[in-house]
Amino acid sequence: MSLGLSPIFAQTDLTLSSSLDSYEPGELVTISGVTQSEQIVSIQVKDPTGKTLLVRSITVDNSGNYSLEFKIPKTAAQGSYVIVASVSIDMIPIIETITILVQDKIIETDSSSTTVST
Repeated sequence: MSLGLSPIFAQTDLTLSSSLDSYEPGELVTISGVTQSEQIVSIQVKDPTGKTLLVRSITVDNSGNYSLEFKIPKTAAQGSYVIVASVSIDMIPIIETITILVQDKIIETDSSSTTVST
């Protein structure tokens, strides 16, 4: 007996990406993705301790695109921040997660040293 279910895992019902992989405190983060048109995507941002910093609902446009900008607090803890996007399609929850790194600016130093031979 076949139920005729299409393989859900073969479809990409929700995508999520960030403009960068690493940010500094105070920087603007842009996330975006694609899902079925006219859905409502819920976005949640959690800091390295698991504390929720941001919760937003975004209405997807007619093409299925969505985006959100938010600023990382200047006093933000350094570490991995988890961004979770979720949507309900045909009453099935679809969740996508990405991780971004927040760290102070790394100042590159010239590591080459001059060796003097005598």
